[in-house]
Amino acid sequence: MASVCPTAVSGFREKERLFYDSFDSSDIRWNFEKFLVDRDGKPYKRIYPDQLPETLQGDVARLVQTGARAETTYPEYGDYGGRMPSLHYV
Repeated sequence: MASVCPTAVSGFREKERLFYDSFDSSDIRWNFEKFLVDRDGKPYKRIYPDQLPETLQGDVARLVQTGARAETTYPEYGDYGGRMPSLHYV
C-alpha cells in the first residue's frame, strides 16, 4: 500500500533511531501509520500517526455515503483517472 499512496509527510524525524540505512520518502515511518481504503479494498489515503481522527470524518463519510472509489494513476495497480490525495502532517 505504501507504493500506491503518496506519503503523508516528507523526511524522517530521528534517523539515528532507525534500524536501516536506506531512507525512501514512501517508507512507512511508524507502525501506527494508517491507510484508508475504499469499498473495493484499494488504498484511498495515507494517514500519519499524529493525524487526529476528527480530520478523517469527511473522507470516511464520503467513502461510506457515496461509495467513492480510490483514484490513482499507478499503471501497475490500474488507472483510475486521477491522483490519490494524501493528508499532510500538521
